[in-house]
Amino acid sequence: GQAETKLPKLTVCCTFGDPLSPKTWSGTPAKICTIFQNRGVLDDTINSGAFANRISAKLLSTLSRLYYQGSDEHYHGKIITTAKSRYVDRKLSANQSDILHFGIDHLPLTKCGRDRRHYLYLDATWKSIRDNLPRGADGEKLNNDIESSTKAVLAQMTHIFPIGEYLREHLIEQYGVDPAKVTAVGTGRGSLQPYYGEID
Repeated sequence: GQAETKLPKLTVCCTFGDPLSPKTWSGTPAKICTIFQNRGVLDDTINSGAFANRISAKLLSTLSRLYYQGSDEHYHGKIITTAKSRYVDRKLSANQSDILHFGIDHLPLTKCGRDRRHYLYLDATWKSIRDNLPRGADGEKLNNDIESSTKAVLAQMTHIFPIGEYLREHLIEQYGVDPAKVTAVGTGRGSLQPYYGEID
């Protein structure tokens, strides 16, 4: 018979929340981690939201909010994302597995990320959600920092898995991502039944 293909080991990293918890990101990371576990390829999981203890996280959050002139979206900026990135780099120093990232607010990596393959599961970019934010939620400094970071993140990825075709086309058209590097995969939540009842 044919020899079974050996799958590479993977570390799953979430921008926030335990990847093994069904409460994280509607349970999608946990479902994917369960599949990886069943196939014997899950090496490790990382919650980048645990990048600092409560006091340090509060201090960084305060500094970030001040730096971005009080924006409620400041946590997408470079102060918090850099702290998360350094935390993930330290956690990854113990293994050499490839990485599946959920979200980009802990990216790009600077050290341990260079010698392995990166995969990104993505539900939105800053540019794709900006129009739906309250006026004044972002500023020029925050917007420029996030856009610069997003371009660096996308360039670092081996392959990107957006949740739908709209986002796939957005990545190709707005960020110039090679179409061969982007595959729309859905949310993993299963089919949703339409609601036919009365609407208040």
